[in-house]
Parts: sequence; C-alpha cells; structure tokens
Amino acid sequence: MTLDLCNQDSLNIYIQNEFDTITYHINFNLQYVGTHSNIQKMKNLVFPNPSGDLFHLSIPPNNIKSVSLLTINGHEIKTYNHQSIDNNNYSLSYIKNGIYLIKIDVEEDNYYTYLIVNN
Repeated sequence: MTLDLCNQDSLNIYIQNEFDTITYHINFNLQYVGTHSNIQKMKNLVFPNPSGDLFHLSIPPNNIKSVSLLTINGHEIKTYNHQSIDNNNYSLSYIKNGIYLIKIDVEEDNYYTYLIVNN
C-alpha cells in the first residue's frame, strides 16, 4: 500500500480490533508563520512524506539557518546540525512512528510543516 499525503489537508486513520473500530480524523493547517502580509501555504516542503529513515527539504540549504523536529505538542526533540542542512539529509533514526512538526528557520522567517514518520 502506498500513501501520498503531500497534497492532502487531512488524514483519516482507522484502527480496528475484535470489538470496535476507532476513527481519527486529523486536519492539517499548513501555513507560513510570520507577518500577516506574507501568509502563504507551504505544501511539498518536506519529502518523502511519510518518511522512514530520513527526509529532505525543498528549500535551498543556503537559505536555512536551523531545522528542528517537534512533537505535535510543540516540544523540541531534535535539532539538526549544519552538516545535515548542507547535505539536505535529515535523519529520523531513533524517532518513533507518529506525526511530528518541523520548524525551519529561514533567514528572518520561521516555517512549520508536518511530517509523518513510518519506520
């Protein structure tokens, strides 16, 4: 089974056991975080998505100051070093399956997007 979630704004997850089916519906609101006059949607910023071992960004590395991986609650769990940024290879080793936020500091702006980790 292949999932292409890059152009989706929502995700339905169905978990079934012998007694019941649990349905989760997750809406994504991907947007630029900064001044109101510069709001823009950021899709296809992270690829592949879902990711396994690593992910890449569609922003040129020379424009990126820092990249951080956050829990869905906003807690920072990993900050990537300049070698990762320069090579555009962001490792997901030791990261559990789930939905995460990625914070990207670009020049004077911050971008947030989501990443689904499925090792």
